[in-house]
Amino acid sequence: MTRPLQEIQNRARIEQETLAWRARYAMRAGCEATVSETVHAHGLRQCRYRGLA
Repeated sequence: MTRPLQEIQNRARIEQETLAWRARYAMRAGCEATVSETVHAHGLRQCRYRGLA
């Protein structure tokens, strides 16, 4: 692994420990869970948009 890549990964890991990052991630995790549920439980991976041909 090249040194710049290692430094980027280290900075990202440090940032992930902050409360601000965790709050943003919690919002995304909720959205991802909703999409996952609709795909797996209701089969809506491909659904039509109303009003479009």
